[in-house]
Amino acid sequence: MRTAIKSVMTMLLGITTIACNVRASDISDIGKDSSKTIVIQGPIVSNAVRLADDLVKMSSEADTVDILINSPGGSVFAGFIFINAMEVVRARGTKIRCLVTSMAASMAFQIFAHCTDRYALPKALLLWHPVRISGEVTLTPQLAQSITADPR
Repeated sequence: MRTAIKSVMTMLLGITTIACNVRASDISDIGKDSSKTIVIQGPIVSNAVRLADDLVKMSSEADTVDILINSPGGSVFAGFIFINAMEVVRARGTKIRCLVTSMAASMAFQIFAHCTDRYALPKALLLWHPVRISGEVTLTPQLAQSITADPR
């Protein structure tokens, strides 16, 4: 089962470093230092701006920043503000480790996917889904092409 999940994630997102058989010693230090830990708890909304700012500040003082996630997801816009900050931090050479304690769904999964090292507890839920427009229509390649097609 874990091999199948890892294979699907590799196909869809190029994720190959999700630790499946994690020993407690592998993750025991993640989140211990609150001065270099971001906690994403609950929906991702306007709090992402503050979290992104905290992430950038932490990265200037530490070579590794930890993210603890327990979130059902949330706003795409707010989530991408945080992901953009993550990309800046990673480009500066800061390592971002992530531990999903219970759930990383939707936009929270996207944040998880952009971390350098990714860990999930054995019973944690990881949920990825295709992009939706207004939550009612699934964006397929054909629909995207028709939306962006030149009407001339």
